[in-house]
Amino acid sequence: MTFAVTLTSGPAHEVYGGLTACDDYLFAAVSAGAKKYRALPANGDDRKRLLVQATRWIDDILSAGTPTGTGGTTLQVPMEGVTDAAGNAMSDADQLALAERATFEAVAILAADQDAALAADTGSNIKILDADGTKIEFFRPTSATDGTALAIPAILGRILGPLIAAAPAAASTAFVGASNGTGADSRFDTCDAFTRVEPF
Repeated sequence: MTFAVTLTSGPAHEVYGGLTACDDYLFAAVSAGAKKYRALPANGDDRKRLLVQATRWIDDILSAGTPTGTGGTTLQVPMEGVTDAAGNAMSDADQLALAERATFEAVAILAADQDAALAADTGSNIKILDADGTKIEFFRPTSATDGTALAIPAILGRILGPLIAAAPAAASTAFVGASNGTGADSRFDTCDAFTRVEPF
């Protein structure tokens, strides 16, 4: 089923879920973004614009299958080739339910921060972070490019998981070593026992 919103002037824009369902969803939410959304005039252009922008954001994220265009939709969902965590094909209705929920969450995010969709990467290049003896250390940077970090807010990633194609595994190099014997001395300092393995 497709939904559209029409601004005071201009063409209709196809959206996930529709404005009424978005209003109902965010009526029960307590986030700062949901509160800001509810403060906007009901059925007003600002609410509609947020829903259009959120739909576009979600559509840019979805990539797990091929859009079917079912019902004449121009949106990404439903898609062919999408499976759930158990490897079963996801129905059009199940895919749409996820896309709609994610869109409504994205509306709240955008209501709180209009530039949220512009955040490119939540990756980190932190090597060591130490605060009062609590230490965090990354052995390599995380990045959305190689699939080790999200390029979207975590809530959207959790909802849209099956609808987002897995990033290809990044090639990396690992060093494998072996040691034997009962002495206290290590022979790893000679590097003779190391084998280079690619890719990891």
